[in-house]
Amino acid sequence: MFWDDIKDIKEQLRRVDEKIDLLDEEVFVINSTSRDVIDAIHDKITELLKDDRILQKCMLAQQTADKFEDYMKNIDKLNQLVNEFKGCVAMSRASIQEKKLKTRKPRKKTLDS
Repeated sequence: MFWDDIKDIKEQLRRVDEKIDLLDEEVFVINSTSRDVIDAIHDKITELLKDDRILQKCMLAQQTADKFEDYMKNIDKLNQLVNEFKGCVAMSRASIQEKKLKTRKPRKKTLDS
């Protein structure tokens, strides 16, 4: 009877060892899968961060282009004002010249000259 108990205990220990081995394999598979999933999530987050940086750069470039466009519009307005001012100066000069010609007194001819 004692020997039979020992055999039963050995058989139960062998089954327990087999179950422990199966559990170890399952834990290994779960850990491997978890690492793969975590790596995949990390890669996706990295990709999203890169996309966000690219998006921010694109937005900055668009804002810069908009500011430059506004700047060029202001330059065009300034050029128009300068041209108008040049026209006013030209008209003023012409008016002054015309007044000079009208108000210029004719010199009397003298024998000396």
